[in-house]
Amino acid sequence: MIHNMASRRLVVRPFNMAGHLRATYAPVRFASNNASKSQRLELKHIGIMNEPIIPLSHAPWTNPKGLVKHFYRRMYAFVVNTFNVAQYRLKTKKKPRFTEWKNDAILNYIAVNKAFAARELESVDDKMNTWVKKALVERSKTLPDDVKFQYGPIEFSKVPKVVNFTYLPLPNHAPGITLIIYRFDMTQKILRSQRRSDEVKTTTKKSTEYIGCVYDNTYSPAKCLLAGTVFESPIDIPLPDPDMSDERVVIQSMHDKGDIFREPKAIKA
Repeated sequence: MIHNMASRRLVVRPFNMAGHLRATYAPVRFASNNASKSQRLELKHIGIMNEPIIPLSHAPWTNPKGLVKHFYRRMYAFVVNTFNVAQYRLKTKKKPRFTEWKNDAILNYIAVNKAFAARELESVDDKMNTWVKKALVERSKTLPDDVKFQYGPIEFSKVPKVVNFTYLPLPNHAPGITLIIYRFDMTQKILRSQRRSDEVKTTTKKSTEYIGCVYDNTYSPAKCLLAGTVFESPIDIPLPDPDMSDERVVIQSMHDKGDIFREPKAIKA
């Protein structure tokens, strides 16, 4: 917010949900086969590794074929999320702490935005991952030097909710790493003024954003880092590839989604 003041026949093919879930749960591999087995991936290096299915917020009622696919994807998302929560419970022997996680996500999101507006990113180094920090550092270079920004309070029109839950069984790491994507329906305010002026201009924006956070639940309370953002999924794209062993694809995904101020592509309903 601060930085940026043909119909096809639907064919529903049989889907091997069990096989997809097994592949989704397989340990994530980021390093080459020559890497040391003792190598441990730090939380700050973990981002959004693929393109999760985020169902459209409004069903395409005028597109019957698309409507079928829309509800099919909602079912798919529900099953995958339920499976991942079950895996978290099974492997960690812990109950999900959804309220704590949600509150940490809200606080980190606000803190990072405030720090970006104030050009004080180093003060929130412990609240965002490497990919978000790298993108914000580049974005901050484009802010005008003679303008002072302040990130105002945000108001939620709806309670933030979980839209995607992924349990990450990382190699050489104790069970407990999760990636959660939330839906934030909110109103944000940005205060802008010239360095040598008392005049303050306020920009208000209502938006729906999908915020991803990564958690290390081996700590209590859990460590939480802002991991990036995603957008609603067009109904004409394939289901996400559960194989996250291609290092180049994974890194590119984390890099792209770490830019929390990038613009979404147009969605085909």
